Amino acid sequence: MPRSFTQKPLTDHDGQAGNPGYVAVDGEVYDVSKSAMWKDGTHMGRHQAGHDLTAELTAAPHGKEVLARDHIAQMGMLASADPDERLPKVLRWVLGRFPIVRRHLHPMTVHFPTAFFMAAALFTFIHLIWPNWLNVDFAMLATAMFVMGVVCTPMAIVTGLFTWWVNYAFGLNHHVRRKLIFSATLLLAVLVCLLIKLSGAGEHPVARWMDAGLTFWLAINVMILGYYGGHIVFPTQKSQGRSKKS
Repeated sequence: MPRSFTQKPLTDHDGQAGNPGYVAVDGEVYDVSKSAMWKDGTHMGRHQAGHDLTAELTAAPHGKEVLARDHIAQMGMLASADPDERLPKVLRWVLGRFPIVRRHLHPMTVHFPTAFFMAAALFTFIHLIWPNWLNVDFAMLATAMFVMGVVCTPMAIVTGLFTWWVNYAFGLNHHVRRKLIFSATLLLAVLVCLLIKLSGAGEHPVARWMDAGLTFWLAINVMILGYYGGHIVFPTQKSQGRSKKS
C-alpha cells in the first residue's frame, strides 16, 4: 500500500544534511536523491526538495515525464495536495484544461513590445545618421514601431502580473523587484515620448533629442526586463543566492 505523506514529513525530506530529497507532483511523492540534477536537494538553483512542486513544474520547460526515469522512485501519495487552492475554482479549472494559460501567455505577449521598441530605436538611429538613406522615411517608421510597442505593452504587463500571481503567488525576490522597477521606468519613458509626440514639441531640437534618447532607452529597458525574466524562469546558482539575500 502506498505511503501517505502529510506536509511535515515531506518538508523533512529536503535532501540536505544527509536527508533524502523528496518532491511532490500532482499528489505523488518522488525520491530524487539519486538524481544529479538534485544535488543537495536543490534543482537549477531554485527548486527545493521537500516541497510540492506541482505549480512550478507547469511553468518549467519540461513536463512530468522526467520523474519516470529509473533513478527516481515513487514513494507514495501526498495527502491534501492542491497548490492552487488559493486561486478561484473557475481559474483552477481553466488552468487544468488549458495549461497554455499558465505557461505561455506572458512569454507570448512580451515579445511584441520588445521587438517593436527595439525596431523603433533602430529606425531612429538610421534616421539620425542617414536621414535620406534609400529615400525611406525612417522617422515615420520609428514612430510606427513606437506606437505598436505602446499598443502591445498593456497586454504584456497584464499577463506578467497574471503569471506572477498564478505561478509565484506574488512572491518577491531580487529579480522580481528589478522587473518591477524597470517596468515602471519603461512606462515613464513611454508616457514622456507620447507627450512629446502628441504635443508637437518634437519640432524643438531639445525635445527631438530627448525623444530619440528615450526611444533608445526603451530598447535597452526591454532587454533588461528580458534578462531578469530569464533569470526567474531559468535561474542560476548565483542568481538564486542573490534572491535569498533580497
